[in-house]
Amino acid sequence: MSRNRMFFLNIQNDVAKCLKAAYNDASWLWHLRFGHLNFGSLSLMAKQNMVRGLPSINHPDQLCEGCLLGKQFRMSFPKESNSRAKKPLELIHADVCGPIKSFSLGKNN
Repeated sequence: MSRNRMFFLNIQNDVAKCLKAAYNDASWLWHLRFGHLNFGSLSLMAKQNMVRGLPSINHPDQLCEGCLLGKQFRMSFPKESNSRAKKPLELIHADVCGPIKSFSLGKNN
């Protein structure tokens, strides 16, 4: 956390590639498609024919970097801040993203 209580965002510019072209193993492809679902649940879904097109899933001997990062310990947000606004408009929160031009499926902005 920086001095002004902002968190740094580490964005890495990777080359965009199709998920299907990036992974040769069907087990890894389905692991990623289902949001890093564990391989035991994937194989159970394949055995019970719960998903059309889901092949037999084998648990690979490799570890998923995304799953490991998701399970790491993180420091919690502080309960109280070190600085407090004493006058109106001394601290302002703003949405700097919009307006977004694309419509949702319900035709809303």
